[in-house]
Amino acid sequence: MKEETYQKNELDRAFKTIDRITGYGSGKAAKIKEIADFMKDPEAYADRVEWLFNGSYGAGVVILVDRIMKQSNRFNKVAALSANLVMFDCFAPASYAADAYKTLTRKEQKAIDGSLIRVIEAQAKAGPCFKIVI
Repeated sequence: MKEETYQKNELDRAFKTIDRITGYGSGKAAKIKEIADFMKDPEAYADRVEWLFNGSYGAGVVILVDRIMKQSNRFNKVAALSANLVMFDCFAPASYAADAYKTLTRKEQKAIDGSLIRVIEAQAKAGPCFKIVI
């Protein structure tokens, strides 16, 4: 299989995962609390965000986060990466990331932001874990 075909298939698989979880409705409050509790450990949360970049969730996700990283510096990469983590790790709609974030104290929000900014800076230097051809 050509690399381009493989990457298109992987990206399609990532989008299908997003479509599948978008309808998640039951237990919304409990799921948001679970995500907020996860966010209260900023180092563990940042580690999982790194998994978005290293292929742990599939090549399609690597392509998605590479597109996030290519956005301008005015783009909120912290929020976008957090939303992707919630979709691919917690299997919840992206909006739950914002809902969970809003339940955190200001100190907890700063801690999570700081840990994700460190990941973003490191990944900006490293680049994607494979050559993206699509």
